[in-house]
Amino acid sequence: MVAIEKACRTMNAADAEILRNEVLDTLRPAKCPPANLTIPEQQALSRLQKNSAIMVLPADKGRAAVILDKMEYEEKVAVMLSDEKTYERLEKDPTPSYKCRLVSVSVDSKKKAKSAMSCAPLSIPLRKNFLRYTVFLRYTRKMSVLGP
Repeated sequence: MVAIEKACRTMNAADAEILRNEVLDTLRPAKCPPANLTIPEQQALSRLQKNSAIMVLPADKGRAAVILDKMEYEEKVAVMLSDEKTYERLEKDPTPSYKCRLVSVSVDSKKKAKSAMSCAPLSIPLRKNFLRYTVFLRYTRKMSVLGP
């Protein structure tokens, strides 16, 4: 939602409102999955998470929790990170570079969307579809910049 609001700031009010409504129409039917723990199980899990000697983590598959001894967990992580065939130590944090590329892609897509919208007036249904498509493009481009 934050990214949508940032995009809306660069649009005129009518287009921004259409975009907001399209996003809300997409999100409204979405439902949270039902809880798979009973209230006593949730309370027990909460107590376990407060214990500093153990780690409570989500399982790799399914909606389960894994409980590990903290020391054992840290040893496993250290062993995994010491594998030089899989991981390499970075000299510096690459996040600012990725952020810059992501912003660049976002700005390019905004410029393309603005120029396409200024070429010829679109009917309301066409404009809605175009805005939906540009949101989709922004999302897919961001995902391709970030990688799999």
